[in-house]
Amino acid sequence: MRPLHYVSSGEGIPVLLIHGLGDRHTVWRAITPILVANGCQVIAIDLPGHGLSGGREWTIADTIRRIVFTLESLELTQVHVVGNSFGGYLALRMAVDGLVSSVTALTPAGFSSATHLVLAGGRLVRNRLAEALKRGTNRTAKRNTTRVGRLTTGARNQPSWSGFTRYLLPGLVVRLRADIRIPATIAWGDADPILDTRGIQQAALLDQSIRWVEIPGCGHFPMKDEPAVAASLIIERVSL
Repeated sequence: MRPLHYVSSGEGIPVLLIHGLGDRHTVWRAITPILVANGCQVIAIDLPGHGLSGGREWTIADTIRRIVFTLESLELTQVHVVGNSFGGYLALRMAVDGLVSSVTALTPAGFSSATHLVLAGGRLVRNRLAEALKRGTNRTAKRNTTRVGRLTTGARNQPSWSGFTRYLLPGLVVRLRADIRIPATIAWGDADPILDTRGIQQAALLDQSIRWVEIPGCGHFPMKDEPAVAASLIIERVSL
């Protein structure tokens, strides 16, 4: 087993960032400087088949094992975990399994209704196709850049279709059925077009360890839509 690709920034409280389907570690770049400035060591990973991480860990259990292996390679056994979308579900599963100190889940998967999930799958595929087309257009426009520039752009925009397509179905049908039992903040944008909130609101009422936060005017990616708010929620959680 090999560690996942990761980027580590800063020193202090270890905070692991887990992206969602089809994304990569760079999705966290708006909040990373804020976390570092507030005394955090930020470890942002690429999930298997995403960004610069290879591998075929397409089950939830295998994926979590590889995340844990990556943390162990860094000599980190207990960290604060932050996840978005499918990454939010993984973070909560790690909390259920007692593998983390706390969790902050930003619009996590695992709580939406079946009907909403069908619509979510269609939106996710549409969004990823649009992003792939945009990357292709950008590469065409930059053919006259320097060789170094091309190599850098290529590394930064490694396709995540492999991981996206393999994780899509598991990512849509996952359900969190166990008590979290570890301090958790779950934040949801009230303008999220992909997932709904009814399931998680019910879970928050039943599980006293969950703090539920709704972010006004925010979509599915709080770390991009409202980076200052998302960062403040993470800092508040890891500082407790």
